[in-house]
Amino acid sequence: MLKNSRLKFLFEKKDAHALAAWRIVVACLLLWDVFRWANTLQLHTTLYSNSLTNFHYNLLMFLNPVGGESGMKLIMYIVAASLLMVLLGWKYRVAIITFFIGFSYLFYIDQSIYNNHLYLMSVLGFLLIFIGANKAFSIDGKGGDKKVPAWNYYILQFMIFVVYFYGGIAKLTYDWLVLKMPVKLLLESLSRQSGLVDTLNLSLIHI
Repeated sequence: MLKNSRLKFLFEKKDAHALAAWRIVVACLLLWDVFRWANTLQLHTTLYSNSLTNFHYNLLMFLNPVGGESGMKLIMYIVAASLLMVLLGWKYRVAIITFFIGFSYLFYIDQSIYNNHLYLMSVLGFLLIFIGANKAFSIDGKGGDKKVPAWNYYILQFMIFVVYFYGGIAKLTYDWLVLKMPVKLLLESLSRQSGLVDTLNLSLIHI
C-alpha cells in the first residue's frame, strides 16, 4: 500500500551520515551553551531565585526552581552529560529524552530568558527522540544500518524553516530595523566585556 502512496517519498531510505554529523555539531554547540548558561548572571538572578520572582508561562505555573543554585546547576550538568552521550551516540534514546526534559525545564521555567534559538533547541530535542540521528558516527550505530527514512531530514528542515521564518517576520519592526534594538545593546555589552568587536561596525553586524 505504501508503494502506491503519494507519501512514499517520506519513507525513501537516505544516507544517515549527514544527519549524524549535524547531531554532533549541534551537541557540541549546545554543550558550550549550557556551560556558558550555567555561569551567567541572568540565571543566578532568575532560575536560582525564589519562585515568586519568576515570570511564569500561563500554562506552566507549576514549574519552579529546584534545590536553589546547587540544584539548578546539578540539572544543568545532567543536561550537559546527556548532550555528551548524544554527541557520542551512546545510549542515544535515553540521552536525548533526558536532554529534552532537562533543557525544556530550564527554558520554560521563566519567560525572561526566552530566546527563539533556545525554543528551537527544545523543539528539535523533542523531534530527535523519534529520529535515527545515531545511525552513523555513533557507538550505538557501530556495524548497523546507515540509512534513515527521508522524513528524518524533512521534519528537521521544516521546523528550522518555520522558526526562523516567523522569527524574521517578528523582526520587521521599527525597533529592530531602525533603532537596532535589542541586539545593539547586546553587541555593545559583548564589546565592553571582550573587546573582540571594538573595531567592527555594530550596525553592519546587526544587519
